[in-house]
Amino acid sequence: MPTRWSPSELDEFVLGLRLLGSGGGGDPHLLALSTATVLREHPVDWVTLDDLPDDGWVAPVAYIGATAAIREKLPAGTELVAAVEALTRWTGVRPVAVMAVEMAGVNGIAALDTAARGGLPLLDADFTGRALPRLDQLSVCVAGGRPTPCVVTEAGGTTVLVDGTDAHRTETLIRTVITATGGWAALAFAFQRVAALGAVAITGTAARARHLGRAMATADHLHEIDEVTVLADGRISAIDAAPERDGSRRTSVTITDSASGAVLRVEADNEFVLVLLDGDIVCAAPDIICLIAAADRQVLSIDDVRAGTRVSLLHLPAPAWWRARR
Repeated sequence: MPTRWSPSELDEFVLGLRLLGSGGGGDPHLLALSTATVLREHPVDWVTLDDLPDDGWVAPVAYIGATAAIREKLPAGTELVAAVEALTRWTGVRPVAVMAVEMAGVNGIAALDTAARGGLPLLDADFTGRALPRLDQLSVCVAGGRPTPCVVTEAGGTTVLVDGTDAHRTETLIRTVITATGGWAALAFAFQRVAALGAVAITGTAARARHLGRAMATADHLHEIDEVTVLADGRISAIDAAPERDGSRRTSVTITDSASGAVLRVEADNEFVLVLLDGDIVCAAPDIICLIAAADRQVLSIDDVRAGTRVSLLHLPAPAWWRARR
C-alpha cells in the first residue's frame, strides 16, 4: 500500500542519504530546505512495484555532473521536471511514478522533489543502492538494458535528447554536454516499464536510507546500528591526494585505530571505494564505506576529510542485487 511521506522525516532521510553516498554523491542538504517547502504544498506517496500497474512506466531522474558545481550554482528545482516532460513529449509515454537513478546523496532528495513537483508518487527503488560515478555502472546497464532515449536539461533551459546509443557511449556524450553547461545538468533517464523493473532495480533503498538516518540520529553507539560494522575508531593521520589525467582526483586517507594501533587506508575516487588493513583488503565497492566525525557524528564526504580529525570508519554491505552479481 502507498505510504504518505511525512516532511518531519526529511532530516533522517537526508542523513541516511549521506551514508549511502559512501563519501560522494553530493550533499542532500543543498536541496532539503526547498524540498521541505514543496512537500508541505504537494505531499508525496511512497510506493513499491506492487503498487504500480505492470504496464505503467517509471521516470528515473538524477542530477549529473560535478557536485561542487551544484553547490556553486544551485538548481532552481524545475530542471528535472522539465527533463521528464521533454522525454514524455519525445516518447509519447506518460510515467506513473518517479524513481531515483541513485538513492544516495543529492539525488535521493532530487527524486523526492521531482515527484512532489510533478504530482507523482516516488518508487522505493533505484539503480545503485549507493552513489556511483558513471551511468554505465547502473544496475539496469550492467544487466544489459539501454539508457536511451534520455534527456538532459541544463539550468538555462537548453534540452538535449540522446537516443540510439549504448550505455558507454551515452555516458561519454552526456559528459560532453555537461562540460558545455556549467558542470551539471538534470537527467531524465530512459523510462522503465514497471513489469521489467523487478529484475534490474534495487528495491527498498529509500526505506533503507530512512532507517539508517533514524538509527544514526537515535543510537547511543554506532555499533548498535543494524548492518553497520565499525572498522576503526581513531584519528586521520595522513591524507594523500593526487590529480589524474582524466581530471579526477585519487585520495588516500590513513586512519590509525586508537585501541589497537592498526593502520587502515581508505582509497577514494568520486566515493570511498576500498579499505585496506595493513595492506589487506577489508571491504570494497559496491559495499558502502563511511567516515563519521567523532565530535558531532557528521557524515564526512571526501572533500570534508582533514588530518587530525577523530573519526569512526564504518562498513555497510552492498545491496543484495550487487552481491548476487559477484
